[in-house]
Amino acid sequence: MRRSGGRLAYVPPSSKGSSYLYVAPDNFHAVFAADLPRTTTSVMAAAQRPIASSAFGDKATSAAWRTIPSWH
Repeated sequence: MRRSGGRLAYVPPSSKGSSYLYVAPDNFHAVFAADLPRTTTSVMAAAQRPIASSAFGDKATSAAWRTIPSWH
């Protein structure tokens, strides 16, 4: 894993060409949940899962609410 600088970090591109982003653990408390105790945000930082950077540019092909029942 490498850091891209600042408060976010990333995992180098996968074989599909997408990078994965996550909040750097040492900045997690300030960036994501400053109103929670640091003991809580330490666990949250360790348990976070990265998101594919391509998710910010992908277009939705259909509305999920049309096919997924709302009572689930």
